[in-house]
Amino acid sequence: MSNIDFSQMVSAQERAAQNQQSHRAAAKAECARRISQVLDMPTASNLQAAAILGQLSAPQMKAFAASQVWVGLMRTTAAKLAKTPAADPCEDAHWPAVPKAVVALAKRY
Repeated sequence: MSNIDFSQMVSAQERAAQNQQSHRAAAKAECARRISQVLDMPTASNLQAAAILGQLSAPQMKAFAASQVWVGLMRTTAAKLAKTPAADPCEDAHWPAVPKAVVALAKRY
């Protein structure tokens, strides 16, 4: 009589799918963490409201536009990392730098 519970067995394909899903989730989470370090939800909401209401100066609007471009680049990078199992999403070298104007604007809001 065997004490092995074969119902708990996982095939190689199932394990690979689990690893891929885990890697995708890690890339997405790292992207969200890095974005929220600069533009957390209250900051992003306040900036969007100020932009909509015309309360940002021309240089601030330019920085706001740069923030949107940066967020887009971050999401694109996360998608690429998710498709590259060998890549470590926590490595700084993979991610685009935050424009200094974006950091300065975010600190004001």
